[in-house]
Amino acid sequence: MTDSTPITGEAKPSDELAIDFVKSSLYRNVSIDGIFGGLTPKLQIHMAVFSEHQPLPTRIVHELKDGRLGQEKVEKRIVSGEMERELEASITMSPEVAQLVVRWLQGQIEQVNAMRRAARDEREKGKR
Repeated sequence: MTDSTPITGEAKPSDELAIDFVKSSLYRNVSIDGIFGGLTPKLQIHMAVFSEHQPLPTRIVHELKDGRLGQEKVEKRIVSGEMERELEASITMSPEVAQLVVRWLQGQIEQVNAMRRAARDEREKGKR
C-alpha cells in the first residue's frame, strides 16, 4: 500500500487510496472442472475446487533389449480407477463474500454471453 504521509509526520488528507496486488509464494493458476463442499459448523461456506482427468499410471513396465528401453508392456500398466477428481484448493468464505463472488461471476458470464452474441451476429451478417 502506498503511504501518503509526508516525512515530517504531518497527516496529509487524500482522496484516493492505491492498492497493490502481490502474489503469495503459494500462488498458482488452477483450472477447475467443478466444486464440492457445503457449510461449516460456523456457517461459513466451504468449497473444494477440483479438476477431472484420467488417472496416471502408478507403474509402467518397458522391455529392455540390449540394455535399451523398448516398448511399454501395456498389460503390466497399473492404473487405479477410471477417473480422478484432483482437489486443487479448498476455499472457505463468509456468506457475504460468497454473495460478492456470485455477483462477480455473474458479471463475467454476462460479458462472455455478450461477446458470443456479438460474434454470432457478426458471422450471421457475413453470410448475407
